[in-house]
Amino acid sequence: MSNSYNSSTILADPSSVVSGRKVEYETIQRMANANNYSFAVGACHNVLSQSYADITFIQDSGSFTEMSEWHIPLTSLQHSTLEIVVNYKIHGTAVGLTSNIKFTLDVDGGTSSVTINLPNSSNGIANDDLTITMPSASATQVYYGTLTCEVQADAANNAEVEIKSIMARWKPLSSPLSTGFLYQYDNVTPYTPKGTTRTGHNQALTSRFGHQVIDNTELLRTRLKSYLTWSPVYNASSSIFTNPEDGAAPEVYLSMGHIDTLISQVLISQGWDNVTSRKLELHIRYITSTVDKSIDFLNNSLDLVTGAGGAVRWDEYTLELDYGALSEIGDTNLSYYTATLDSTDNNFSNLGNFNNMPGVKYPTINTSNYGFIIGLSLMGV
Repeated sequence: MSNSYNSSTILADPSSVVSGRKVEYETIQRMANANNYSFAVGACHNVLSQSYADITFIQDSGSFTEMSEWHIPLTSLQHSTLEIVVNYKIHGTAVGLTSNIKFTLDVDGGTSSVTINLPNSSNGIANDDLTITMPSASATQVYYGTLTCEVQADAANNAEVEIKSIMARWKPLSSPLSTGFLYQYDNVTPYTPKGTTRTGHNQALTSRFGHQVIDNTELLRTRLKSYLTWSPVYNASSSIFTNPEDGAAPEVYLSMGHIDTLISQVLISQGWDNVTSRKLELHIRYITSTVDKSIDFLNNSLDLVTGAGGAVRWDEYTLELDYGALSEIGDTNLSYYTATLDSTDNNFSNLGNFNNMPGVKYPTINTSNYGFIIGLSLMGV
């Protein structure tokens, strides 16, 4: 049997499978197709989208230099190819394959990388695919990866690389899907692909088919989307633009200026309350402090881990929603929630501001930047 799908197939009519009505065979075929298509293509939109002000994400070093890092949600353990697109500019004239950007993805300890060459251009687009071997499915959920970016310039010829924007998305699975169980984030609840050759008019309609379609749909409702990804540029360097007012002076720490400017709209879809797995998480990358630190995001107070101070870590926080206070019905008549840093005294005190701005830029670490945040990723169903 073929676990195939066709993106042009008409969707099934829900009213055609109600009690007492004759079920047309096209309906079952369409349901099988929609199930396979949803697993293969669902949530394969951007997991990373970040753009930069002019001449801030810039590098003049001839060696690969780490610039940024993000947490990105996985689509499933079957989706293993990440498509990356970069908009860039070369200042000066590079010679040969000497200007590059490198991405390294870590998923549960397994890593893979891709290096994308950046030819001379004043407004270039470059892209490539990063393919990683996903971990074997187990009872423990693996649902995100860590993506790190490094840049290399043609220092020998005084050429510099400026990155204008970065986009990444998981590439859809091709048709037909593999046979046997497929896995989203664990092996506790597998996905059962539907053999479309078994749904013809001369095939039996079993209760097993119906139960598997329901189970597949419930599983796909827990697939994560990326709502917000932000990383500072923490190793910018330029020999051409030496004045910080001209460039090479990007934001390095999360600050008061990000309140009401670093924003995402989170969609709370029908059936949200019925989802029992993770629904909305904020991942925070920060430098640990010796004193208590917290931030307020989407009406949630989130405590950062304290300790000896000076360690860099990612932590994941489950967000709760106040439906009455946060619901916003827009032109689409859907429930969207504005996800941003709250305008609170706590944030004014703990985020970067004129009174507490560290005396050093990460990756240099000393007591002045303990407790400062250097990355955010918001993901949810």
